[in-house]
Amino acid sequence: NSLYGPATPISIAAQYLFHSFFLTVSAGTQAEDPPKSVVILDPPWDRLLEKDSVTLKCQGAYPPGDDSTEWRWNGTLISNKASSYSITDATVGNSGEYTCKTGLSAQSDPLRLEVYKGWLLLQAPRWVVQEGESIRLRCHTWKNITIQKVQYFQNGMGKKFSHQNFEYHIPNATLKDGGSYFCRGIIKNYNLSSEAVKVTVQGKRVHLESSEACGGRGKFHPHWEDELGGHC
Repeated sequence: NSLYGPATPISIAAQYLFHSFFLTVSAGTQAEDPPKSVVILDPPWDRLLEKDSVTLKCQGAYPPGDDSTEWRWNGTLISNKASSYSITDATVGNSGEYTCKTGLSAQSDPLRLEVYKGWLLLQAPRWVVQEGESIRLRCHTWKNITIQKVQYFQNGMGKKFSHQNFEYHIPNATLKDGGSYFCRGIIKNYNLSSEAVKVTVQGKRVHLESSEACGGRGKFHPHWEDELGGHC
């Protein structure tokens, strides 16, 4: 027998509740997973021609006085420990997936870098954009050789013509701006075209109302109706 008398169902239940509360508090005080590091390209092109240069920068949290960074290429550790990693005179062999990790951040998602042989290449900071965001395309030449009479094509249809190599910019993309793009131009009297690359424009998100919230009728509504409060 206990000094305080025999255990009762109530006292056993109280002990169980206390134990459960203790476990809950302990779990809540555990450190959350650190945010991921992020690999940033400078300049922002993930498709390069041979002889191009690019710097990969690792964004994340560092301990005071320690900016050492862990870089990996296709999963293999790179000897470079600086917060940035530069590639000069790129070759096809530099293609692959790059990740980084700072002292106080988790390993980044992989960034895919592709290096090609050729005279002409279509570049973009992003190949997937949301509706309303901008699309920026660049007709890039090997070693930045001069190109003339540049034209951009979407799904085989001419979209923009320029006597010089100006970029093609769509400030407010719509779903119809998605598709297969390539550029064409004249380099040293040769009419050359880049490979086609897919640009994806994703539609604006919509919400599915619960049946209870809309009087028993499930209903899609645009996101802006949330702000106006008139979506049922």
